Amino acid sequence: MSIKCLENISHDGVKYNKDDIITSITKDEAIRLINLEVAIKIDDKFKSTRKDLRKVFANKYKRNRLSEMERKYGF
Repeated sequence: MSIKCLENISHDGVKYNKDDIITSITKDEAIRLINLEVAIKIDDKFKSTRKDLRKVFANKYKRNRLSEMERKYGF
């Protein structure tokens, strides 16, 4: 399980800054930090939050749709 810091966190003697990713953490410790709202769970495969992934895919879909319209109508 990986988490992304929303604030500065000190964990196991290591200081993490905002937006740092902690990968070496147990599930219980991660859940505790998430419940304290100082971190969010991220997708281990993409190393991004689900919200960020949705934005990326939405923008990609929008660009594809615009380029398709350009090809079809010659904008």
